[in-house]
Amino acid sequence: MTKLRFPFLAALLVLAAACGDDPVGGGSEKLAISADTTYVAPAGTVQLSATGASGITWKSLDEAVATVSATGVVTGRTVGVARITAQAGGAADTLRINVTPSPRRALAAGNFHACVLDVEGKAHCWGANQVGQLGNGSNTGSAEPVAVSGGLVFESIDAGSNTTCAVTPGGDAYCWGAGTLGQLGNGAEAHSGIPVKVAAPAPLASVSVGGYEVACGLGRDGTAYCWGANLTGSAGTGDKARRTTPAAVSTELKFGSISAGLVQSCALTADGAAYCWGVNSLKTLGTGDTAERLRPAAVAGGLRFSSLTAGSLVTCGAAVGGGTYCWGNNIHGSLGIGRQGLAAGEGLSPMRVTGDAGFVRAPAGGENSSLTPTCFLTASGQAYCAGANSDGQLGTTQTTESCAVAISNPFGCTSTPLAVTGGLTFETLEAGAVYACGLTPDGRVFCWGAYPDGDTDSSAGPRTSAPTRRAATLRLP
Repeated sequence: MTKLRFPFLAALLVLAAACGDDPVGGGSEKLAISADTTYVAPAGTVQLSATGASGITWKSLDEAVATVSATGVVTGRTVGVARITAQAGGAADTLRINVTPSPRRALAAGNFHACVLDVEGKAHCWGANQVGQLGNGSNTGSAEPVAVSGGLVFESIDAGSNTTCAVTPGGDAYCWGAGTLGQLGNGAEAHSGIPVKVAAPAPLASVSVGGYEVACGLGRDGTAYCWGANLTGSAGTGDKARRTTPAAVSTELKFGSISAGLVQSCALTADGAAYCWGVNSLKTLGTGDTAERLRPAAVAGGLRFSSLTAGSLVTCGAAVGGGTYCWGNNIHGSLGIGRQGLAAGEGLSPMRVTGDAGFVRAPAGGENSSLTPTCFLTASGQAYCAGANSDGQLGTTQTTESCAVAISNPFGCTSTPLAVTGGLTFETLEAGAVYACGLTPDGRVFCWGAYPDGDTDSSAGPRTSAPTRRAATLRLP
C-alpha cells in the first residue's frame, strides 16, 4: 500500500496544476515586475508591467516618494527609493523605483568649483577647495568629483563664490565652504569643510547662493529668507546688517522662485511678477534707475516671467509668452542686446535679447566676476552664450566683435548670443566665474571656459572653448 500512495499523490498534484489550482505552499504563478527603467524624476512617470498572472493589484509602500496607479504607472514625488508591489492571488513581486533629483536642480557652478547630484541624490563636487567648498572635509582641490561628506540625500544644489548649499527632500538645507560672514546660515561665522544644517525656521523648497556672500532660500509656503554678509542689502531685510541665520525678506509677497546674484537678489511671484533688491550701481535691479533697494522692488515694465536668474553683472528672465530680457551692466555685451558698452540709460530696465532662438532659461551666474558669461537655453536644449570670451567661456571661437572695454582676451566678445559648439543638447546650464557647464538629457556633464580642475583660480587651469566632459564616473539624472 505504501508504494501506491506516492504515485497517486503525484498524479493529483499534476492534475491540480493543470486545472489552475495552487497547492498549499504554492508558487505555481511566477509574478514578475519589469520596466524600461527604474529611475524617474519627481513628477516624472514610468510604466510598470507584470507577467505571470492577471488581475494585478498595484501598491506603493513608500507613497511619500512615489505613487502607483491601478494600471502600474509610477509617478515620482520626491527624491528617494519607493518599493512598488504587484499582487495577484497568492503571488507577489516587488520592484524598487529610484526617484532621482530633477536634472534642472542637479548641477551647480561656483567661482572655481562645481557640483552635481547623482541619481541617488548624493552630492559630488570638484575644483578649488581652499575653504572647504567641496564638502569632503579637506581643503585640497580636486580635478575629479569627490563625495560630499555625510551621505546626505538632496533634491537640489547650488553654489556661489566659495559656498555650496543643498536641500534635502524633507526641506532641510545644508551648506558648506566659506562661512566667516554667516553665509552657511547655521549661526556661526566660520568655514566648514562638511555640510552644516541651515537654521531655517521652516522647510525650504530651494536655496540659491550668490557671489557676494549672501544666500537665499524659499520656504515651501513661498516665504523668502536670506542670510550672510548683506553688505549690499541683498538679504532684503531692510538694512545691511549681517545675518548668520535665515531672516525673512521684508515683504508681504509670496514667491515661486528666488535667485541670489552678485550684489542683488531677485524673485518671482506665482504669477511671474519680478522683484529685486540690493545695490543697484550695476543696474541689476531693473527698476529703471540706479537707486538701491533694501526691500523687494518691482522690476520695471510689467513683464511676467517663467524663469529668472540674478547674475554677476546682469539679471535675465524668460518672459511668459516668449522673449528673453536682461538688465544690468553691458560692459562686455553681457546683456545680449546686439551692442556693447556702458551707455548711461541702457540696462536700467528689461531689454529684449537679440537673436532669440526661443530661449526659455537664461542662467547668468551669480559669481564674483565681470567675465562671467550670460548663457541661454532653448526649449529643445540648445545652448547659447554672450559676453566676454577671455577663457573660452562662451563655448565657441566664432566671436566677430572686439571687446569695447580692453581685457586680455584671445577670443573677443559678443553682444549677440552665439551657439555653443559641439551640437549637444542640455537639460540645464550653469555659469561659473569664467566658465559654464551643462547637463545633457542622458546624464553627462560638459564644461567649457576656464572650468574647475582643482586650482584656486583660472590662471593655472585649462582653457577651452569646446565642451569637455566632466564627472564621467558618476551616474547622473
